[in-house]
Amino acid sequence: MSDEKPSHLERLSLALYTNNLTMDVNRQRTDYDYVVALGIATGRNGSVAAPLTHLHLHSTQSAYRQAHEAVVDLVKRVGSKKNWRLNAGNTKRVADLALAHHVAPACPVCSGRKWQSIPGTPSTSGAPCTACRGSGRRPVHRNLHDEITQIIAMLEKADDLTSRTIGRLLR
Repeated sequence: MSDEKPSHLERLSLALYTNNLTMDVNRQRTDYDYVVALGIATGRNGSVAAPLTHLHLHSTQSAYRQAHEAVVDLVKRVGSKKNWRLNAGNTKRVADLALAHHVAPACPVCSGRKWQSIPGTPSTSGAPCTACRGSGRRPVHRNLHDEITQIIAMLEKADDLTSRTIGRLLR
């Protein structure tokens, strides 16, 4: 068994389904503390933090729809500020691709292994994956690359900020 502590997200996924939300007066961290910290952190960290965290914790269609709507709104706001000339279709496309990359960053061709597979075997060849060029990460679509990359960075920043806020609250 590993001595590694679970991440805040892992601990939250357990706390959200508990039937014991009691507080401990001896200052031991309980599920209650994690749930309260989650609420405070997602409330403080912008309109995209709560739906993204909800998606990470639940992975349901409704959670994905809520996160997608928040990312579309983010693309509209950022596009307006940065004077991106995106029509409604491209706004949705940037949101779709950025959220897909954020939720599942592994290359869909090599499954994040960085190497081409040998057909019919579980082995990899000595050649790097042609889709991700050996990075193991989902390639960002060439069309609208800059916009998608900026939105991905903002989503990663929102997740990081939420996690750090939860960590600070639980010290």
